[in-house]
Amino acid sequence: MTRIAVLVLAAALVLAGEAGAAWSTSNTGSAYGKAGSLATPALTATANACNGANSNANLSWTTITGASAYEVYLDTKANMSSPQITSTTVTSLTNFPVENQKSYLAVRAKAGNWRGALSAVVSVC
Repeated sequence: MTRIAVLVLAAALVLAGEAGAAWSTSNTGSAYGKAGSLATPALTATANACNGANSNANLSWTTITGASAYEVYLDTKANMSSPQITSTTVTSLTNFPVENQKSYLAVRAKAGNWRGALSAVVSVC
């Protein structure tokens, strides 16, 4: 190999290593990028009704600069081990359907394939 080819190969390996370090695996097994620059939203949630099929809550969170969307996580476990995920472009949801039992919610900012950290988990019902 020529000296230039070796340098190009070395540079490609370094870049591939850096690119690989920017990817993680979500709890569902799919890969997504971690966003170092997306802040964590502050979530507030209040239950409207906790009665069977009509259980719902009002949610709102802080706007995150650079976010193009938000993912709202809903689970019946506080550790968010098997959440239902809803994507939205707004920063509040009215009458968001929740389980008819203690439900846990969290939100994260999204920019393309990049995801910020999950907010603190809040409970309703």
